[in-house]
Amino acid sequence: MTALKHVGRRRWWLTILLLIPLLSAAGSLLVLQEPNGKRRDAREFIGHGRWTVVMVWSVDCLVCQREIHHMTSFYEAHKHDGLRVLGLSIDGHWQRQRVEDFIAVHSLNFPILIGDTRDPMRLSGRPFIATPTYYFFAPNGAFRAIRIGAMDQKGIEQLLDALRGIRR
Repeated sequence: MTALKHVGRRRWWLTILLLIPLLSAAGSLLVLQEPNGKRRDAREFIGHGRWTVVMVWSVDCLVCQREIHHMTSFYEAHKHDGLRVLGLSIDGHWQRQRVEDFIAVHSLNFPILIGDTRDPMRLSGRPFIATPTYYFFAPNGAFRAIRIGAMDQKGIEQLLDALRGIRR
């Protein structure tokens, strides 16, 4: 009888240990680094009463290099309109200098976090396929849309208008 109790107790603990990662992932932080090395939770930038556009990019992505100026223009045009922009470089913190150089060359003016290829899915709950990818989040932080590939400022504005139910 004692041996059975011991086996039952071991199964119970094993079950608890297996569930811990699942339970902690549900509301877990997504702590990444800013280019200056400061650690930030990516979810600080999402929700809080504002629409958020997250652009996932990479230093080596030729489309990103060609198109990222649209995000700079979008951010400049809407930074006081209750919209938020976040850049997510998937180059990894070990490539921080290359990310910093990319930011300087392209005069990026919006917040940037550095992660890796697992982080876009951790942030959105949606598959990550390629760069650039754009994730759209509602003011309550809920994921609303994904677009893969180049988007210009007008395309971003049109998609946000559609998500917000605005007709122009």
